[in-house]
Amino acid sequence: MWSLIAVVSALRLAGAASIPQGVKPRYWQQTSAADACTTLNQAIQNNPQGNPIPGQLAQDCLSDLPFESDTARQFLAELRKYIQFQSTLEALVAPPKTYLSSATDILGGLDKIAKKSYTSQYQFDLDLQSLISSANDGHFYAWPCSTSIFSFGRDASYQMVSVSVDGRAVPQPYMSTDAALIGSNTAEISAVTTINGQKAADYLNNAASHITSQDPDARWNSLFPSLALLAGGASQVAALGTFTSPGVWPGSNSTLVGFANGTTLSIDTLTKAPRRGVSTTAEGVFEQYCLPASKTSKRATRTNGGKLKRPYEEEDEEEAVDGSSGGAENDAPQATPSPSSPAQYPPTVVRDQYNQMNGFYLDDQTAVMFIPSFSSEGQPDGSSATFANVATKLVSDAVKSGRKRLIIDVSGNGGGDIIRAFDLFRLFFPTDLPYSATRFRRSDATNAMAAIFGSVDPQDNAAVYPLAWRGQVEPDQKTRFGSLNDFLNADGAAQLGTSVSALYANRDYADTSTADDPIRGYGPVAQSPTTPPYSPNDILIVGDGVCASTCTTFVNLMTNVGGVRTVAFGGRPGPGPMQIMGGVRGAQSLEFDNIYTSVNLSNALLAAQPNLLSPAQTAAWQAAQPLALDAFPLRLYGGGVNFRNAYQQGDDATPLQFQYQAADCRLFYTYADYLHPATTWQAASDAVWGGKGCVEGSTGAPGSRAYAAAHPSSTGSGGSGGDGKKKNGATTGRQHAHGSLGAMMLISAVAWLL
Repeated sequence: MWSLIAVVSALRLAGAASIPQGVKPRYWQQTSAADACTTLNQAIQNNPQGNPIPGQLAQDCLSDLPFESDTARQFLAELRKYIQFQSTLEALVAPPKTYLSSATDILGGLDKIAKKSYTSQYQFDLDLQSLISSANDGHFYAWPCSTSIFSFGRDASYQMVSVSVDGRAVPQPYMSTDAALIGSNTAEISAVTTINGQKAADYLNNAASHITSQDPDARWNSLFPSLALLAGGASQVAALGTFTSPGVWPGSNSTLVGFANGTTLSIDTLTKAPRRGVSTTAEGVFEQYCLPASKTSKRATRTNGGKLKRPYEEEDEEEAVDGSSGGAENDAPQATPSPSSPAQYPPTVVRDQYNQMNGFYLDDQTAVMFIPSFSSEGQPDGSSATFANVATKLVSDAVKSGRKRLIIDVSGNGGGDIIRAFDLFRLFFPTDLPYSATRFRRSDATNAMAAIFGSVDPQDNAAVYPLAWRGQVEPDQKTRFGSLNDFLNADGAAQLGTSVSALYANRDYADTSTADDPIRGYGPVAQSPTTPPYSPNDILIVGDGVCASTCTTFVNLMTNVGGVRTVAFGGRPGPGPMQIMGGVRGAQSLEFDNIYTSVNLSNALLAAQPNLLSPAQTAAWQAAQPLALDAFPLRLYGGGVNFRNAYQQGDDATPLQFQYQAADCRLFYTYADYLHPATTWQAASDAVWGGKGCVEGSTGAPGSRAYAAAHPSSTGSGGSGGDGKKKNGATTGRQHAHGSLGAMMLISAVAWLL
C-alpha cells in the first residue's frame, strides 16, 4: 500500500548541502537490446516489495517490442472510426488567431503514421500518443498498449515550483527546499537556470507542450505540485505535477538540474512494475500487453465499471478469471467520503462529504466557496442535490453573517457533472438563463445515428443520447427541431472546415432537472433563492487556469452572463494577462465505450426498423461504425473524444475552445501559496478589492470585464488573444552562493510514487 499524501511543514528542512557539480545518477546500468526485457524481469523479481526501479530498464525493454505492420494499420483504421467523433479535427488544422496553442492535423497525422516504417510497437504508440496529445484537449485521448504498461516519473524527493517573491514579480523555478527559504535571512538560495543543458524556461515550456490544457499558462501550472488537485480527488501522481510525474518517458534516465550558483542536481527517472509483471522476452511482453484476448490467454484488467484499465493502474487484488471484479458490469467505482476538510486548507464552516463544495470565512467581510471538482462519479443518488444544498447553505449563512463578498475558488477543477454547473449559476443569478449552445461534427456515422435515433420517443434518453434529435431543444430552451435536416443543419455552411449540426442546448433543463439532479427553477425544482445573494462586483472567481469542461461552463456563465470578475494565478514567467478557463471548453466528452454503446443501440433500432436508412446510408453506416475495444487487432486501453463544441451567446461561429478570455487580474504564486492554498484568497482580495494591483499588463485584456466595458460591441470571450508568446523572463537579481537542496517535499511519500 502506498502512503497517504501529506504536506510537510516549510520549517522541516533536511541537510542543505550543495550537490557537487556533475553528480551521477544513482540508478543506471547499460543493457543490450537483446537482453533488455530479461534484465527488466530480473530487476522486478529481485524487488518483491514493489519499490521503484530504474526507468531506463523499462524503456529499453519497451523499445525492443516487435512490430506487426499489417496489424498496426488495421488498428489505425479502426481507431480512426472513433476519432471521427472528435469535434475539432478540421478546426485544429487552421485554428482562429485567438487560439493560443499550435495547429495540428490529426487525420493527416494518422495517415503519416500509417505510412511510416517502424521497428518497434513502442515507437508506433509513442507517435500516436504524441499526435493525439498535440490537440491539447482534455476530452481527446487514446491509451495504446505499450505506452500503458509503465508510467515514468522523477524521484519525488525533489519537487520543482515556480515562485514569485511577492505574487507580482516575475517568478523563477526553484527546487522546493530553496523556495521555502525565499525571504529568509538565514540562508541563501539559488534558482534553477538549466535543465538537461537547456534554459529552464525553454525546457519546461517544451515539457508542458503536450499537456491536455489548451492554454499554455495552464499547462505551465500543471508542471508543479497542486493541493487543489488532491482536494478534487486526483491521484497522488497527478498532485505531484507533470515535472515530477510526466507519465511518459522524459527523454533520459536522469534529469540534470543546473542552478544559478553553478551547482547541479541529478534526479533519477523511475518507474514501477505493473501488477502482472513482465515476460522475460520482448515478444512475450508484446503478447502479454498488446495482443487482444482472442490471441492470448492473458486478459487485460477491467475496472468494476467494465472498462479497461492501463496496466500500471491495476490494483493488487486478484480479479476473477474473466477479467471482471465480480461487481455489476455498469457499477462505477465508489467515491470515498472524506472525514475532514481538504489537506492544508483551513477548517470548513460547511462542506459536503466528498469535499467538492467547501465553505470558509476569510475575514469578517468575505466568505469563500472552494469547488475542486464538479464530479458525481461513484457518488450515491442524490449527491448532486446535496452539492446544491451545501452551496445554498454556504451562501445563505455567509449573507446572514454579514459577509458581503464571496470568493469562488475553482483551482484544479477538471469538470464533472454539468447539471451542477447550471444549478450553481442559478444560485447566484436566479433570473438569468444558463445559456448553453452546442454543435457536433457531422460524419457518415453521426448522420446515420441521428437518423436512427429519430425513431426514439422525444422523452426517452435525450440527455444520454444527444443524437436523439426529437428530444433536443434549441438554446432558448423552448424551440424543438422540426425535422432531421433541420437538426443536422443540412443546408448550413461549413464551419472551420467541416459540416456541423444545428445549434442546440447542452440539455433540455425542464426535462433533465429532478429532485436528485436539480437545476433551480426547472422541472419540479423550485427556484431558491429568488433574488441574487451578491452583486457581481462582490464576487471574485480565482483559479490556476486548469479549469476545464464543466468548470468552464460554470465560469463562462458567471463571467459572460453574470458579469463576475476573475483572478488567475501562476502561468509562464513574464508580464501580461492569463486565462482562468485554460482547460478544454468543449460541451460534452464521450469515452469510446460510450460511443460503442450508442452504436449497439443504433444497430438494435435499425434491425427493428430497417427503413430508417436508405440502402446507401446503410452501407455508409456499416463502413463507419467502430468495433468494440476488445475486438481491436491490438489492445487499446481506453480513449475519448470531445463530441460537442460549446458556443458563446451571440457568437455561433467560433467554438469556445478557440476563443480567448483573459482574467480580470493575474497574480503569481508565492511559496506560501503552494504550501497553504488559502493564502491565494487573501492575495486576490487585496489585489482587486484592496487596491494592491495585479501583475504588470494583466488587466484590461480581451475578454476581461474592463475590456468589455471599453468595447461594448465585443463578445464576452472574443477579441484578439495575441500570438500566445510571452517573454520567458530572464533570471534577475543577485546570484546566490549555493543551492539549498535538501529533501524538502511539498507533497511527500515514503518512496517515489506511481
